[in-house]
Amino acid sequence: MKRAKLSVVVRLEHGGDVDFPDKVEISIPCFICVRTDRTVILNLGQDEGICAKQKHSIRGRLLEKKIEQNGGIASVTYRLEYVFKPFIDLKYGHPASPLPTWARVEFKVRCSKCGLVVESGTQSNISRPWEKRCPCGSTLFKETEEMPRIEMEESEAR
Repeated sequence: MKRAKLSVVVRLEHGGDVDFPDKVEISIPCFICVRTDRTVILNLGQDEGICAKQKHSIRGRLLEKKIEQNGGIASVTYRLEYVFKPFIDLKYGHPASPLPTWARVEFKVRCSKCGLVVESGTQSNISRPWEKRCPCGSTLFKETEEMPRIEMEESEAR
């Protein structure tokens, strides 16, 4: 089993609240499809993830979600684990790497100006800087750094 940690920090421009879900999407090699860079959806409380392309289950799970909010800064850290088995990609012929190539976290932000809850999110492979605005025109947050941050952790033998 491989373990990773995903971290997202949202710096709210004018306050407000952020609601982080019990779900992440991460790009890892899928030994069932024998393809690298597959989007796998992991949900807290479930022992298996779903390969988004082929819709089959794959061993992987969210172990923990930790939220912190201090003033205008909201953050979430997800710890996850997944199975990695070495293989050569069927389409491109390159070896699979156990390292995730990107991740996505969706979340909801409550606008402090009008109270509207706006769906948003971040993924590590988008262009930055960018900002998210509420339909009322208020800037909810600006993003300048790559999010989610992905870090590998020590794996446990199983």
